[in-house]
Amino acid sequence: MKTKIEANFKLIHKNLATINGTMKYDDITLAIIEICGLIYKAPNSDSDDIWNIGKGFEFDLGDLLSGAFRHYGRWHGCEDSTAALALSVLGTLFSPGMGGPPDQKRGYDQTGENLAFQLLNEMAESEVVL
Repeated sequence: MKTKIEANFKLIHKNLATINGTMKYDDITLAIIEICGLIYKAPNSDSDDIWNIGKGFEFDLGDLLSGAFRHYGRWHGCEDSTAALALSVLGTLFSPGMGGPPDQKRGYDQTGENLAFQLLNEMAESEVVL
C-alpha cells in the first residue's frame, strides 16, 4: 500500500513541482483521489511510515493533501466534477474548517502546504479549469 502511495506522490510531485511535467490537472486530481483512497484503506494510515513520504522534497505527502484540500475547497466547481470528488475524498482525511486560504496578512509564504496549494491553483488556471 505504501509503495503505491509513494509512487503516486512522486508522479504528482514530478508533474506539479517541476518544469518538465506532462500530466494534466484532471490527471493529477485523479492521482490525489487515488492516494486518499489508499490512505483510507491502509491499516496503519496514521503511521509515520506513510506521512514521511516526500520528506526532503519541496512539499511532502501531508503538505500536498492539505494544500489540495484547500485548493479544491475553493475551486471544486459543480458537484459532479472530478474536483468535487477530490474535495469529498480529501474530506475523509481532514476536518471541516481546514479549507481556508493562506493568511493574506503575511503574504504568500513558502511552506510546503502553501506551495502545493499555489501550484494546483496555477495549473488549474493555466489549463482554464477554474
